[in-house]
Amino acid sequence: MKIREFAIHQYGPLSESGTIRLADFNLFWGENEDGKTLTMDALIRLLMGKGHRVVPGLDRVAENPDGYVILSDDDGSEYKLPEQGTIQELLYLNPSEFHSLFFIRNSDLSIAMESEFYGNVTEKLTGLRTTQINRITERIKSLGHFTDGLETVNHRTSQYLKRRLDLAAKLQTDCITIAQEAEAQGLDRLEEELIALQKRSQQLERSTNEIDQARLRQKYNLANEHLTNISNYNNSKLELADFTDEEYSQWLHLEESIMEKTAEKEHLLAQKQTYMNELEEERRLVENIQSEYSRAFHEREKINDQIRPLLAQYDVQAETIDTLQTQRFTSQIALAVMMILSFVLLAILIATSSPKVFVACGISGIITLGLSIVHYYRYKKPADEFDALAEQILHEAQSTGLPGNNASEIHEQIRLIDETVQKHHQRTAASEGRIEFLKNSISAIQDDRIVEIERRLESANDAIQRIAESHDVDTSKTYRTQLEIKKQLEQQIKDSVTTLNHIFDTSSDSGEISDLMEVWQQKLAELERYEDTAQDQEFNEAKLDNLRQELRDTDDRVDIIRKRMRDFREKLADLERRAREVIVEEDEFIACRNLQDVLQLQERLQVFMDSIQNQQRIARTALQIFEELDLEEKQKVSALFGKDSKISRLYEEVTGGLYSEIHYDPEQNGILVRRNDGKKLPPQWLSGGAYDQLYFIIRIVLSEKLLRGKKGIFIFDDPFLKSDLGRLKRQMDLLLEIAQSGWQIIYFSAKEEVRDTLKSFITAERVLELSVPEVQFKGVFK
Repeated sequence: MKIREFAIHQYGPLSESGTIRLADFNLFWGENEDGKTLTMDALIRLLMGKGHRVVPGLDRVAENPDGYVILSDDDGSEYKLPEQGTIQELLYLNPSEFHSLFFIRNSDLSIAMESEFYGNVTEKLTGLRTTQINRITERIKSLGHFTDGLETVNHRTSQYLKRRLDLAAKLQTDCITIAQEAEAQGLDRLEEELIALQKRSQQLERSTNEIDQARLRQKYNLANEHLTNISNYNNSKLELADFTDEEYSQWLHLEESIMEKTAEKEHLLAQKQTYMNELEEERRLVENIQSEYSRAFHEREKINDQIRPLLAQYDVQAETIDTLQTQRFTSQIALAVMMILSFVLLAILIATSSPKVFVACGISGIITLGLSIVHYYRYKKPADEFDALAEQILHEAQSTGLPGNNASEIHEQIRLIDETVQKHHQRTAASEGRIEFLKNSISAIQDDRIVEIERRLESANDAIQRIAESHDVDTSKTYRTQLEIKKQLEQQIKDSVTTLNHIFDTSSDSGEISDLMEVWQQKLAELERYEDTAQDQEFNEAKLDNLRQELRDTDDRVDIIRKRMRDFREKLADLERRAREVIVEEDEFIACRNLQDVLQLQERLQVFMDSIQNQQRIARTALQIFEELDLEEKQKVSALFGKDSKISRLYEEVTGGLYSEIHYDPEQNGILVRRNDGKKLPPQWLSGGAYDQLYFIIRIVLSEKLLRGKKGIFIFDDPFLKSDLGRLKRQMDLLLEIAQSGWQIIYFSAKEEVRDTLKSFITAERVLELSVPEVQFKGVFK
């Protein structure tokens, strides 16, 4: 069946095409945006009818095209579409089969959804049950709640079954845990314990109230007593208001001061007497010292007049004698030598009577005489005078009574006399200074310090007298007694204030006692109604504390039980809420109010999970059976392929024997090509030309089978955009062979290389080149 002619009157921006008559090989060529795609779209929609588009995304015009297509059969029958139906109705094909076999675009000659397509074709040709098996399998999966991967479904339709199963397992575990906790904690018995505790709490509260009323009665009586005491104490305290610690301390200080000053006065008087006694003693001592000093002074004056000048002369001569003494020895040696020489010369003279000796003897005698004279006056005479002076000094010393045998001893005695005079002088000066000091000290004691002490004693006595007269007391002891009475009153008031602060929970820091008295009296008035209450009940704080503690313990236990019961109910409510998420049937009522409900819920969850698991177990068994049937059915698809199939024979011829067989692999749901060396290859491993040839042959053979041996139409939308010139030429040769065998080729292209490759065939009229209708508003549609 071929298209004899077609016409497009109105389709989007396409102009009236007029009648377009077709040959076996038809090339619609034009530039981009010339309307090729719209023309092809209109043609396909006229062939397939309203609402059918086999080209994904090809929906540029919303309305259906206005036009026709005339088809002619091998027996000469003609059909005008869309008046007489659709091409799939005429060929007994569905839109998917028409698209997979007769429409090729986007540089791809392969078949979309290849395995499914082969199965559908095989079913149609051989009557297989693969589709029915698949439908049954899908239904079993649905009944078993399975996904395609045999996982539990988890979508809205199933109400998220997988999630609910997981929740059910977790919820069942939580039910067991909660039930065990409830039994372990005795939650089923807590209600009875709670009632008993509440009754005990009421009894304790009544007993506590009775004792508390007794406490308030006692509080009233105690507060009233202390308020009365404060009033009485205040009145007594006013009489002693002027007695103060400061004044008492002042009195004691004055008495201490009087005692201290009196003792100080006595001490000063004793010290004065001591000074006076010492003064008399010092005066007698001065008289004795002055007597000795006078005697020593006169003796020293006599020495100074008679002996000291001789001693001075003696000292000067002694120094001269000492100096001459060193020279005297030399002089004596020289004199002795000259005397010896003189005697020797004299002896010689006597012996010889020589004039020279006489002269020498005379000279020697003169020299000796001279030396003797010099020695006498220089050395001998001063020594004699020095010895005479020493004798005179001893004589004068004896006359004055100074002991001593020589000048040195006289010197020492004079030094001792000088020291005695100096010592007596110093002692006299010291004693006179001491006497002056004692006289001044006695005057200071008598005229200054004792006068000041007496003045202070008089002032202290006057101050004590004033204090005593102002308070009508005579001694500090009496004053202290009154002050202690005042302090006792103050302490009693303070104790009462402390008691009242404790009773009424007030603070003395908040104001004066007079202000607090008003507050206490108001609070006492509020307690007055308890004056006669609970007369038979004695307040016992320990008992009240015990009762209150027991009440608190009881209430705490009540709170604990209520909390545990509330927590248990919250857990039950959570179980109920989660159970409603798992068990979603509307007629299922889920209540979880007690332990028994938890146990029932656990059983219901087990039933729910067992039910789903049983369904899935049965479904898995059924799926396994139908998988085996499906595999058997798929084995039948291999009948289309194989060594003796037409596809294998044609492909071997086309490839020159390079590929000998085409097989279908049911496990992989795809075809394999056997090379002449025996190796099996998937189609994507083939070269581009071999790949295109393979799928052309598959399309041709399957199409002939579906068309029951008749030829059909191939519509191409520029499928070889990525082919180089060599590959494009081989592909065009293949199309020409197909057209020559009886198939109709309709080729839409904007590729110049396609036109150039077919140019010679166009010239030879083996290819018919056609123009597409013009496009109005060019640029809006391509």
